[in-house]
Amino acid sequence: MSRPTCFVFALYALALPASAQLTTVAISASQDATIYWQAPGTADGGGQWLHSRFDDLADVETHDFLLRFDVASQIPAGASVQSARIELVCVEVFSTAAFPLVAQRVTQPWTEGSSDAAGNEWTGVAAQAGDVTASHASFPATPWTPPIVTPGVVTGAAIQPPGVWILPSTPNAIAAAQAWLDQPAANFGLYLSTQETVRFASRENGALPGPRLVVEYLPPCGQVQNECVATPNSTGHGATLGWSGSTSLAQNAFTVTLAGGVPNSIGFFFFGTLAQQTPWGNGQLCVDGQLFRLLPAVPFSASGAAQRPLNFATVPANQITPFSTWRFQCKYRDVAAGGALFNSTDALRATFCP
Repeated sequence: MSRPTCFVFALYALALPASAQLTTVAISASQDATIYWQAPGTADGGGQWLHSRFDDLADVETHDFLLRFDVASQIPAGASVQSARIELVCVEVFSTAAFPLVAQRVTQPWTEGSSDAAGNEWTGVAAQAGDVTASHASFPATPWTPPIVTPGVVTGAAIQPPGVWILPSTPNAIAAAQAWLDQPAANFGLYLSTQETVRFASRENGALPGPRLVVEYLPPCGQVQNECVATPNSTGHGATLGWSGSTSLAQNAFTVTLAGGVPNSIGFFFFGTLAQQTPWGNGQLCVDGQLFRLLPAVPFSASGAAQRPLNFATVPANQITPFSTWRFQCKYRDVAAGGALFNSTDALRATFCP
């Protein structure tokens, strides 16, 4: 079976819509292993190190390694990946020539195994059942079916001194992470190789951090949930927010609803991007950051209900952009309760769709 071929790679930056709020997650490798091309019956899936080695005299690669990150267990379904980079801790470099370390997508499932070679693990140990090797995706039952990688590079990095190496986000890295999120059954991980000789900490190292995939993503649009706690008003219970219509900006039909308010009172709705829970009047201020008022004030019904439709085409609701997340709240009059003479609802957090 032939070894995978290396390709060049390019850096990539992705523009985000205004007010879009990224979430960042660092995903530790769920599988990693070195494979030994000159000794295909050996393995090191449980070892503390990962190697990529090139034999200059023989002009062949002798060691490469595999990584897999369980993206779907760490990022909610429906999220939109905006960047994806790999972080590796390098402990040994034998050259600083021009050949990069590159990552390519693996085409088939493989099992890490538990074999653990001695010392710095430049030599593997005899493969046991379930080990991945240069000849087997899972020894001894499942040989690799060529090709074991897809054409093209996911990401890569120039050879550099020992330390934290970052394989930057690229269009292919974003596409790979998105595919692993959307189709976890087809997540077979990455194959990393270089025409130099380097050693990295594995996920089993213990003393040093193992490989990580750092992903920035936009949360799934359309998610709406309540936050903060509504303080009871003069009716004996707190006023809470809900919603009706659609979170699609194109449909322009999102309405914030209120229940449990003071009958025949009046209040105004407002929104912002951040969360807090700070005493405010007789209640809590649950929204932070720059705040936008939805005026005019809204009268409550005899049952203490109210609603505020949003028009995304006009100020201030035109601040809301696709994939952005906002928090809504209502401040209302409560004279019968005394004190500050006003109270507030809980908060409603919504992420909007195009």
